[in-house]
Formats: sequence, C-alpha cells, structure tokens
Amino acid sequence: MAPKRARTTVKALPSPAFLDGGGEMGARIRAHDWAATSIGPPASWPQGLKTAVRLLLSCGHPMWIFWGPELLQFYNDAYAPSLMPDRHPSALGQRGQECWAEIWDIIGPQIAQVQAGDGSTWNDNQLIPLIRDGRMQDTYWTYSYGPIDTPGAPNGIGGVLVICQEVTRTVLTDRRQGFRLDLEKALHGLSDPDEIMAVAAERLGRFLGASRCGYAEIDATGDEAVVTRDWTDGALPSVNGRHTKGVFKSEFAEDYRAGRAVRIVDTLADGRFAAVAAAFSPHGIIRGWLGIPFLQNGRLVGIFFIHDIAPRHWTIEDEALVRDVTERIWSTVAAARAQAALRDAEAELRAATELNPQSPWTADAQGGILSFSPNWLALTGLSADAAQNEEWLTALHPDERTTMDSAWAHATATGTSYDIEHRLRLADGSFRWMRSRAQPRRDADGTIVRWYGVMEDIHDRKLARAALRALNANLEEQVDVRTAERDAAWRTSEDFFDICSLDGVRRTVNPGGAAALGYTVNEVTAMTFGALNHPDDRADSMDAFAQVAGGATVRDFDMRLRAKDGSYRHYSWIGVRGDGVVYGAGRDITTRKAREAELHAVGEQLRQAQKMEAVGQLTGGLAHDFNNMLQATRLGLDLARQRIDRGRAADAAPFLDAASRGVDRAAALTHRLLAFARRQALDAKSVIVETLVRDLVDLIQRTVGPSIAVRTQLCAGNWPVLCDANQLENALLNLSINARDAMPNGGVLTLSTAVMALSAADLAGDIGRVPGDYVAISVTDTGQGMTDDVLSHAFEPFFTTKPLGQGTGLGLSQIHGFMHQSAGLIRLDSALDQGTTVRLFLPRFVGTDSLPEMPNPEPLTDAGAGGQLLLLVEDVDVVRTLTAEILREQGYRVLEAADGAQALRLLADHTHVAALITDVGLPGMNGRQLADTAREHWPELPVLFVTGYAGLALREALAPGMELIGKPFKLDVFLAIIRRMVGGAPD
Repeated sequence: MAPKRARTTVKALPSPAFLDGGGEMGARIRAHDWAATSIGPPASWPQGLKTAVRLLLSCGHPMWIFWGPELLQFYNDAYAPSLMPDRHPSALGQRGQECWAEIWDIIGPQIAQVQAGDGSTWNDNQLIPLIRDGRMQDTYWTYSYGPIDTPGAPNGIGGVLVICQEVTRTVLTDRRQGFRLDLEKALHGLSDPDEIMAVAAERLGRFLGASRCGYAEIDATGDEAVVTRDWTDGALPSVNGRHTKGVFKSEFAEDYRAGRAVRIVDTLADGRFAAVAAAFSPHGIIRGWLGIPFLQNGRLVGIFFIHDIAPRHWTIEDEALVRDVTERIWSTVAAARAQAALRDAEAELRAATELNPQSPWTADAQGGILSFSPNWLALTGLSADAAQNEEWLTALHPDERTTMDSAWAHATATGTSYDIEHRLRLADGSFRWMRSRAQPRRDADGTIVRWYGVMEDIHDRKLARAALRALNANLEEQVDVRTAERDAAWRTSEDFFDICSLDGVRRTVNPGGAAALGYTVNEVTAMTFGALNHPDDRADSMDAFAQVAGGATVRDFDMRLRAKDGSYRHYSWIGVRGDGVVYGAGRDITTRKAREAELHAVGEQLRQAQKMEAVGQLTGGLAHDFNNMLQATRLGLDLARQRIDRGRAADAAPFLDAASRGVDRAAALTHRLLAFARRQALDAKSVIVETLVRDLVDLIQRTVGPSIAVRTQLCAGNWPVLCDANQLENALLNLSINARDAMPNGGVLTLSTAVMALSAADLAGDIGRVPGDYVAISVTDTGQGMTDDVLSHAFEPFFTTKPLGQGTGLGLSQIHGFMHQSAGLIRLDSALDQGTTVRLFLPRFVGTDSLPEMPNPEPLTDAGAGGQLLLLVEDVDVVRTLTAEILREQGYRVLEAADGAQALRLLADHTHVAALITDVGLPGMNGRQLADTAREHWPELPVLFVTGYAGLALREALAPGMELIGKPFKLDVFLAIIRRMVGGAPD
C-alpha cells in the first residue's frame, strides 16, 4: 500500500470586487468554475461583462445575461424563483438554447437580433409556454433584450442583457375579471332561472376551454341532483335530467358537504373516482373533473361541475373563478325566484286588499304612492287613478300636510315604520280622524322593495281620548283626595302593614293592624321581624323576608301572627323591596281559612260525584263508538266465513278488509282516548314554535278556505320548547278547523305567539306546572263564541256541539292531554258573539333533544336445526295462539308461555332462544320484570314488548336491544320488527 499523503489546506483566492454581494446567486456565481468554460476566469472577463454582472447582482429586479457565442447564462436572486426546480440552479452557466429548448423558436430570433446589432427588443404581456413541474404551462412576461457593448466582439456586442418581469398572474386575473364583467352583463335582465344557469354554463365552459359544464341543484333530502340546462362543446353528451346521489356525491360527499372543491387531474388514475365513473358511463369518458359545491345555511344546495375529456391540472385560480360564478348564479337565480314570488305575493295582496274592511295602500321603495284600496277610494270619493295623479293629496287636511310629509320622508329615508294620526276628508266633505301606518318590505339583502300601509278610522277613539283628558283635568285635586284616603286607610285598616329595615327591625306599623292583634304601634315596633310569627312558620317567614330583602317580590305567602291574647290569626302576605326597606302587607284570612276547610270537605264529595258522572259519560260515548266498530268488524268476519264455507274463499278478501278497517278505527279511537288520558307516546324534540307556525300557515289557509283570512302575529323570541312537533301541528290544525266551523260566514283567524314568564299565581289551579319562562301560542277567531255552559264542558271527552256525524268530541280533550303530557297547559277564553281564543302554553326548553335513538342489538343466532326459536309470552289465550300461528307460518319455531314464571322455565330449558316477545301487562311478574330477569342470565337477548298502552315511561326506559309495539298492531310492522331483531328472515 502507498503511504498516506499529508493533508494540506489550499487557501481560496479572493473573488474580484465586481462579484461581491448578490445573495444566493452571488455565492453560486463566485463558486462556479468559469475557468472550465469559454468565458474563462472572472479576472479575465471583458469590462462589459463585469459591469453587467455587477449590475445584475446589485439589482433587486429580475435580470438575466446571455454571454458569448454559446450564450452562457447568468441570473440573479430576483429571477431564480420563476425558474422553479426544473431549471434552478442548473441554468447557471448553461448554454441558452439547451436551457430554453421549448421556447427557442420565440426567444432565439430576438437574441439574434440584438447580437446582430439591430437594436433592443421589447415584449409586453408576451405568452411564453414553459415546462414547469414537468408539464407545459402558459406563462406571460414583459421583458426587454438589450446589447452589452464589448469592443472586439462581433458587431461590438458580447452579450445580451435581459430585464424582465413575469406577469402571468396579472394577465390571467385581468382576463378572469373581464370574464366576470361579461358574464354579469349577459345575466343582467334574465328572469328565467333555467336560462340563467344555461348562459352561465356556456360562458364559463368556453372561457375555460372545458368539454362540459353545468349546475346541479341538490334536493332537500340530499339524495337527488337535478341538471336543467348544461353546456357541452360536442365532445361529451349532455347530462340534463335527474340523477341519484351516486352521480354527484359518492366518494366525495363529505368534501361537498364541507364546502370543499373536488379537483381531479385524471379520473383514470384516481381510485376514488371508480363509483362515479360507473354512474357517469352513459355520459361519456371524463378525464379532468372539477366540482365546486355551494352551501346555504350549512346545507349543500348545488354543485357546479366542469368536465374535460383530457387530463387537466386545475389551478387555485380556476377553482376561485368557478366558485365565484357559482355564487353569482345562485344569487341571480334566487333574485329571479324572489321576484316571481313577489309578483305572486302582490297579486294575493291585491285580492286581500279588496276584502279588507280597513284601507290598505302601497308605495314604492322611494315612497311614491302606488295604490289605494277600494275602501279608501270609496271613503274619499276619489277616482281609481288618484295615486298616479296625486289627487289623493286633496283628501288630507291642510293643517297636517307638512307634518305628514316630514314623517313620511323620515320613514322612507331611514327604513323605519310610519305611524301618524291625521284627518281625512270624506266624500261628503266632512273630516274624520284616521291612523295611517306603514312597514317596509325588504329583500334577502335587506333592501327595501315596497311599502305596505293601512289606514284605520280612529275618530271615535280620538273623541273618547279628548273626553278622558277633560275628565282628568282636575287630576291633582283627585291625587290629594286619594292621598288623604290612603292615609285614612293606613290608620284604620285592620290589614297588617309594616315597614322594616333590611336587618328585620320594624320601623313602623299601621295602627289598625296592630290594634287588630291587640297591640299598640309602639309594642309592635319594639319587636323584631319574626317575634310575632308562629313557631312553625318562623323559618319559612325568615326565608321569605330574606328573598324580599334581596330584591325579589313575594306574593300570597301565608303566615300566622300571635295576638296579644295568645291566639293566632292567618295572614296572606305580599312583600316588596324599597329603598333600603322592606314593605309588607298582610290580609287577615283567618275566616277564609275556616271556610276553606269546610269547602274542602264538600268539594271532595262533589269531585267524587263529578268523577262518577264523567265516567258514565265517557263509558257511554266509548261504548257507542266501539259497538259501531265491533259491528263492522263482526259483519266483515261473518261474511268472510260464509264465503269460505261456501267454497268462495277468493270472495272473502273485501270482507276481511272491512273487518281490518274496523280494527284500525278502533285503534285510532284508543289513541285519541290515550291522548286525553295523557298516556300516548310522544316523539319530543326541541321545536322553535315561530318556525313551526310560519310553516303551517299555508296549510291552515287551504284548510279553512278563502272566506277565512288567516293572519299571524309572531314574536321574535325564538325560544325553543320540548314537544312532539307533529302533535303540536295536529293541535293547531284541529283548533283552526274548530275556528272555521265557528265562522260559517267567514271571518279572521289569527295565529299568534308570545314569550312570557308565568308566576305561581298565573299557574294557580294548574297542578304540576312549574313557574318560569313559557312560549304561548294563541288561536283566535271572530266567530260565534261559546255560552258559559258550553265552555264549562269544552274539554270533556265526547262532548260536541256539532251535528251528529260531524265531530267526535275528542278534539279539545286530546289537545288537553297532549299539553299536560308536554308539561304545558291550555286556556280557553270565549263569549257568545265575541269569538274564541285558545291559548297553549309550553315551557321554554334549555338542553338537548329528548330520547336518543336506541341502536339495534346484535342478533342472537339459533344454534339448533330448523327455524329460529322465539319465546312468546301472553296471558290472553286467543291472542297468544293467533300470534304464535302467525310466527310459525313465517318459518319461526315458537315457545308459548302464559306468565313470567312459565317463560323463565322455558328459557332455562332452551338456551338458543333468538328473541323474547312479551306482553307488558302480565299477571304477577309483568313483562318488564320478566325481561330484566331474563337479561340477567342472557344479557344480549332481544326483547319486543307488546302493550295496549303505548306508555312513554316504558319507551324512555328501553335498553339497547329492546323495542316496543302497541296493540292492535299491523302484521307487516310486527314481522318487520321481529326480522330486524333476530337478523333477517327466519332460516
């Protein structure tokens, strides 16, 4: 082996000063082996090259140098990013034609022009197709090629200095902006949503050079997409029509629902596209795919799709443009649809105006009067074109013109409501006081599009108010009189009034109240609060005092006070907080308490009598309806049996159907009875009442007919309530139908909502209702009203004032039960010829929706041979026998038990039971106890409860793997539950 050489350090020669600086490229130029090139070492470079390189390295603008016959290249840091990894840093020192082969036909002649001494070149926004990231891309440049003078060089020019700037983003941005403006002009004035989509699709498709594009609207379920009018360049067929969710969603559903674009360069190379490709196969082969979703209120409502028959790299700018177009399309379509809806609403308004007993009028967004109602014209005696020729101004009182003009100008300028009282000249020349009000109607963007106003006659009210002012002219004198009366009442009243400091020291007490207990004022004020209280009441009274001292108001608080003779008297108290004091007032209710005790005993006897009367009425009504249903069922079965006995089994089907309908009617009656008894199962969820009522108005209007005007007065509280939305809708519809029937000659039905706090006093008589925040829903009619006698029976089952066959008498009783089951209450106000108002109160809900959905249990498989084994427990023999026969006909093996004990023995003897089917109301051990006991030994055993009471409490307590069905049940529903529980059809 050769001996190792000693390591030596070679000191690098310093670079020439003209190569100093320049950042990364300065360092790379200094480190480059120029001596190995035709240029030679830097020290030998011509002065022209040195000067140019010095300029290049010190300049912050992109610059490039081609030098010598080989056009060897220099560039600075400002130019380097545009080269990208495809050419940087390899382009340094490389021959120009080798580096720029794909564009040499563009730049080669320009370089040759400069080298030949024919002057500099200038190019503005020049298209230069470059290879970047391994593919050809269109780029745009503004650049100049200039000579680097070098004595002795050919034509005196040693190289070419390039000063440039890439303007790709600017050029494309300008083009896209121009496209947006052109599209805006094209869409302007279009009112047909389909035409809007078609024009936008064509313009965008041609601009992007796509093969096909269009807008797909997603329906409310999210399962179907509708393409009305797409555009193609002929390379792909149209996809107009309805498509299932697989076409437009499939693997990309989550992206679309989240608002993310789906960009695919080549569908054949993207495995996610397989399902979509299969769905789209009748519509041509797609390679490039761009899908832009559009969401509204968090829901996917549309997808704008761009398809290309060739692979395509979609840019962020492409996505932004398509997304912008999508939003513009939706905005334009929404505006067109809103205009159509507005035209319809105006037509409806005109119709309603002609029927309105008041005097509606309309104005445009700027305040110009558009129309007056026929009532207004008849009242003033003016012509139909009074609004257009301003003839209406002559009907205003001259003294109020200026005030009205100012108020109207302020309303139209600020968009606030208009409300003013004024005099109007009538057709006979007299003047009456009117009140004119108006509210603006706004579009989705909040812009005012129309004003709607109404004028009402307040002349009589105005005169009444004037009379009232005259009556109160001597108010001060009356106040003095009342003050004197109050002082007299303070001195003489035997009610107990006191004023205490916040620490419980009595400052004063009224003389009459102290005397009623046998004390003087001084004796009472010497005692602290609580000294006179009954020992049993002292803790509660001190707590109530603390509440009042803390700012609360306490009402109807019963407390006993000790008289001087040692006896106790009952007082009902109210306490309020004042400025540093507590005011208390106690009404002596000792006598009332004694009478209440007497009345309670009598009341118990009366309630028992009423209970027996109600049971008799309920039994009579129930027996009548059930006898009819049983008769229909019995006749159907008898006729079916006759046909079967005579060998005409095929003719028995209609009679069996009739019997089945009789069972269905009996089940419906049972459901309504359970509703009155507040035992039906409710699907309680959080509900915004205002939204539910608003959505129900159209249905109610169609139900009550055109002779009834349906109005709403909805508050903006938006408090949620916890209830079954379907039951609430049914209740409001039922009340609306009742209102319609009470207005045979037409009238007004008003649905209103309000939010309020109900105190314990407000809820007096409503047992179990909790004071707090409530949402009130009122249904008011202008109908016949009720007599006191009818009103007292309104909630009784089977009570009805309608003719025979037109009402069951269960409507209000069912609503009554629904409200109580929902922790709410119902109030009914009515008077003969004064109309009726039904108010529903539901407590404000704070929390999550009610019961979660129970997951289906994992089925237990039958390890034995034959069909799956089921255990049926039912104490009614005929029901158990028929149910078992039904299950056996479906291929199941069935074990039968009449009670819980027998069922447990059968379970112990047969370890492969696939499911337990048990009645809830079993003798001894009930069905739920049986299920719990069975699951202690077989935890995964599926259980189906069957009951005549669809009890909410039982449904809430169901564990996973348990289900519930009510009697009478439909056979297909029953069997479907069984199959789901045990894992499909029987073996």
